[in-house]
Amino acid sequence: MDFITNNWEVIIATLVCAVGGIAVPGVRTFVMIGVRSMLTEKVLTQLAISALEKAAKSSKNTVDDAFVAELKSRTGR
Repeated sequence: MDFITNNWEVIIATLVCAVGGIAVPGVRTFVMIGVRSMLTEKVLTQLAISALEKAAKSSKNTVDDAFVAELKSRTGR
């Protein structure tokens, strides 16, 4: 709660810029181009492997650990 009370101006300014930027059609186009360019197959694969790795580490069985290791070896990660 201290973080919000100490930084409320920055939080509000960020929200206003984000919402205002999305509301303007030209800015919205540039934002969408940036998002699409970042979501390449390599990035999505890395995100999926990272999420699976975290899920495998949180469980006690070894089957999912072997699955993630095999997936990483086949994707070259």
